Amino acid sequence: MSKIQSSLILALLTLILALPVYSQNDSTTPVRDGFLLLQNENFAAAVTHFTGILKTAPDNYQARLGLAIGLIGVDKFAEASREIAKLLSRTPKDPKLLEMAAQSFWQQKRFAEAEKVLKRRLDLGDPTAALWAMYGDALEAQKRTAEAVPAYENAVKLAPESTDFRYALGAAYWKQFRYDDATREFSEILKRVPDEPRASFNLGDIYLTNGNAAKAIPFLEVSVKAFPDEFDVRLSLGRAFLQAGKFPQAVEQLSTAVKLRPEVAEGFYQLGLALQKSGRREEAKTAFDKARELQNAKREKEAPPLNAKPANR
Repeated sequence: MSKIQSSLILALLTLILALPVYSQNDSTTPVRDGFLLLQNENFAAAVTHFTGILKTAPDNYQARLGLAIGLIGVDKFAEASREIAKLLSRTPKDPKLLEMAAQSFWQQKRFAEAEKVLKRRLDLGDPTAALWAMYGDALEAQKRTAEAVPAYENAVKLAPESTDFRYALGAAYWKQFRYDDATREFSEILKRVPDEPRASFNLGDIYLTNGNAAKAIPFLEVSVKAFPDEFDVRLSLGRAFLQAGKFPQAVEQLSTAVKLRPEVAEGFYQLGLALQKSGRREEAKTAFDKARELQNAKREKEAPPLNAKPANR
C-alpha cells in the first residue's frame, strides 16, 4: 500500500469515527461490522459488505463512506471517486471529503480534477501545509510551475521544518531559473539534513550551470553515492570533473553514464570530450561518432513525414 493510500485511508477512518453511529453502544450494527473489517485491513470483504448494505439502503451515508474506504484499500480509485462524489453531493463543504476526493484523483493522475477539488477545499479556509503542497503538486503536474510556486511558498511558511516542501519549492524555483531562490531553499535543507541527496544534486547542478565546477563537485559526489544508477547524476558529476580539469575522474563518471543510458547522445559527447582531454583520441573519436549517430537517428525520428504527392487528376 502506498504512502498516499495509507494517509487517505487513515483520514477517512478518522472521519467515520466521528459519525454518530459510532458513538452508539450497539456493536452489532451492520455498518459497524463493516468498519471492523476496515480496521483489520480486510478491504475486499469490506467492499462486499458495504455494497450489500447499500443495495437495500442506498441513502446510508456511513455505508457509502465505508465503501469508499474499502475501494481505496483495493486500489479501485475511480470507483472510490464516484462514491466520494455522491457523498459530496450531500455534504459539499465537508473538508475531509474534499481532501479525500483530491487524493483519489491524484492516484488516477487526474490532476486537473484534483486541482479543482483542492481549490474548493482551500476556499473553505484553515488550510494545512500539506494541502498547499498538494495543490502545488497538482499544478506542477500540469506544467504550471509559475502558479505552483506560491502554493509551495505557503506550504513552507506553515511548515518551515519540512524538507519535502522546501525541496518542492526549490525545484520549482530551479525550473524558473531563479537560482538564487533555489539555492536558498536547497541550502536550508542541507542545514537541517546534511548530505540530503536530492538537495545536494540540485545545488551542485546550480553551481555547475553557473560555471563553478569546483564548488559543484562535493555536492554531486554526495548525490552519486545515493543514486549510483541515475544517469543524470553521473552525467552532471562527469561534466563537473571535466570543467574542473579532472579528466580521469570525468572519464570514469561519463563511462558509467553511457552504460546507464546508451541511447542518449549527450552522454557520449561529453565522454568524447573527456577522452580527448585525456589524450585518448581514438576512443574519443569512437564516442563522438556514437553521439553523432544517436543525434542523427533522433532527428530522423522527430522529422515530420514528407507530404504525400497530390493525386493525378
